[in-house]
Amino acid sequence: MSTGCGSSSSSVPKSKYVITANAEDDTLSSFSRDTTTGALTPVAVMAAGSNPTGLVQHPNGKFVYSMNVDDWDNTLSASIDTWELNASGALSHLANTRVVGMALNAVISPNGRYLYVTDQNDYELHSFKINTTTGALTEQPFSPTYEYEAHSIAMHPSGKFFYVGTENNQIHGHVITNDGNYTGTPNTPYAATGANNWLAITPNGDYLYTVDATGNEIKGFSVNEKTGEITLMAGFPVTTTGSGMKSCAVTPNGKYFYVTTKSDASVNAYNVESNGSLTYIDTYASGGHPKSVAVDSKSTSLYVANYDDNNVSAFEIGATGALTPISKYAVGVGPKMLITAH
Repeated sequence: MSTGCGSSSSSVPKSKYVITANAEDDTLSSFSRDTTTGALTPVAVMAAGSNPTGLVQHPNGKFVYSMNVDDWDNTLSASIDTWELNASGALSHLANTRVVGMALNAVISPNGRYLYVTDQNDYELHSFKINTTTGALTEQPFSPTYEYEAHSIAMHPSGKFFYVGTENNQIHGHVITNDGNYTGTPNTPYAATGANNWLAITPNGDYLYTVDATGNEIKGFSVNEKTGEITLMAGFPVTTTGSGMKSCAVTPNGKYFYVTTKSDASVNAYNVESNGSLTYIDTYASGGHPKSVAVDSKSTSLYVANYDDNNVSAFEIGATGALTPISKYAVGVGPKMLITAH
């Protein structure tokens, strides 16, 4: 699975599937993916919890978790659905786990043992231990609180750190301990940009990027891989052609960075230079209110979930990072999150 961070494309299996979380009709849509052309074929539509907004795949490829923001009869409680990913690309429901608050986005540690979920309502983070055989979740008593809403979250590829973006323009760094608990990275939190609607980390772990959910600024940080501390790099912020950036991704080969912008319904493409700086390539039309972007594990295809158009735009990634449209595919109503899966 690729949603902005990962390992080298030669060390991960091919992305065979694309899955979307459709918030307005409470469904998930799954597609099989042609690993040569990037084209998609619809597989199934699954009923999920209320307002699914987050998706993450377990590293073993067997399980997928969807975060349901408004579940449990509007009692300010959310839930997490656990699914088994079948060989066809369909999802079989295994369990539903209640979360007090508003589960939004999630990451899983590379060893597959821990799930971390941001809570937009209670300004905190939820931690779960994962049974790697059954996929079952057990909530742990680790729950840091933030001053403002917790939105985005990104896992460092080393599995040693993760980062949470909050509504008050901050990034909070966390060091993971052996039992799945965490402490703060040095000098956390860090000043960022806008609402930190999404975070992305390069596959080598050297750089972290954050985008502004309401404005047009991208900020890039260098990562101290011993401590997890991040430092704003020279040359940032970088501005995009449009504003209202809802998601971003670094390709698994580490060469390119893509960010969606709401105001002009597009994807901005950049080269990732060896020093972490970004060089603009071009802007490509996507669809109405592009909410989520994901890249396949081999860095050959890019997919965008278009919230207003109820579809997914598929693109071929060229040798220079340029995008060529493949097609658009209908999904459920209001797709908020999209992942590629193996």
